[in-house]
Amino acid sequence: MENKFPTFLIVGAAKSGTTSLYHYLREHPGIFMTLPKEPRFFAFADAVPPDNDWERQSISRLEDYLRLFRDAGEGRERGEASPHYLFLHERTIANIKKYTPSWQELKIVIILRNPADRAFSNYSMLRMKGAESVGFEEALQAGAERRRRGEGAFFDYIGAGMYFEQVKAYASTFPRLRVYLYDDLRADPAGLVRDLYSFLGVDGEYSPGS
Repeated sequence: MENKFPTFLIVGAAKSGTTSLYHYLREHPGIFMTLPKEPRFFAFADAVPPDNDWERQSISRLEDYLRLFRDAGEGRERGEASPHYLFLHERTIANIKKYTPSWQELKIVIILRNPADRAFSNYSMLRMKGAESVGFEEALQAGAERRRRGEGAFFDYIGAGMYFEQVKAYASTFPRLRVYLYDDLRADPAGLVRDLYSFLGVDGEYSPGS
């Protein structure tokens, strides 16, 4: 059977609504989404992921990644949602080019959130999981150094919200790109999702939950 690669990627940002988009897309009959939601393959391809509770679950072998799409069937858009891809854009884009046939045709979806709100939401999630033990201010100050020590990308709370270079890298590489805002998803989820369906080339009038 011919290997199936994704036709689109939701690349982030983390804590900006990617999980909501993932579930809306998964409901559409014309779209196949991977389980798990975040394979992170293009961020950690042929590498050893950081040894923490979430990143160590990342898929790093191509054959394991392609296996996620084996049940996609024919004629459906295929995607996944890994927020690491936006923050780790340099290695991700390099790996997309390395592994994905016709990578120029890949559709990229980005959703952004106010960086301060995003950082606190990220911190709160890690605190809840028991992965964060220091106060928010101290965590902000130490984030970049913790990332360099290999503790995990999203301990760099400030760096993950520096969107300009991240978005620029994708916009200059992939001609098919759509950028959304978290506030717009909150204000009009149905309208944003209709636009996303249309961008992906599926029935834009489909109503999630129908």
